[in-house]
Parts: sequence; structure tokens; C-alpha cells
Amino acid sequence: MAVLLISTELAEILALSTRIATILRGRIVGELPAAQADAEQLGSLTGGAT
Repeated sequence: MAVLLISTELAEILALSTRIATILRGRIVGELPAAQADAEQLGSLTGGAT
């Protein structure tokens, strides 16, 4: 089972997710376990950094 959570609140994403994928221009640009993610890393991925 999966749930798709779309949010601009990074703290909310980190609190509610077990796995996080970021999508930019229709493509997955990053994917990682939430336990290994932090707000800075997610901000970079959503901005297009790889």
C-alpha cells in the first residue's frame, strides 16, 4: 500500500513519510528514506540539485 503526500512543508513531509521522492518537471530527481533526509537536503533536491 502507498500514499502520495504532496506538501510544501518540509517538516510535515519528514514527520509523515518513510520514503521520500522529489519530482521536478515531471521526473523523479531524488529518492531516499525519510530517516536519512533533512530539510536542507530536500530543499536542494526540490530546487534541482542532484
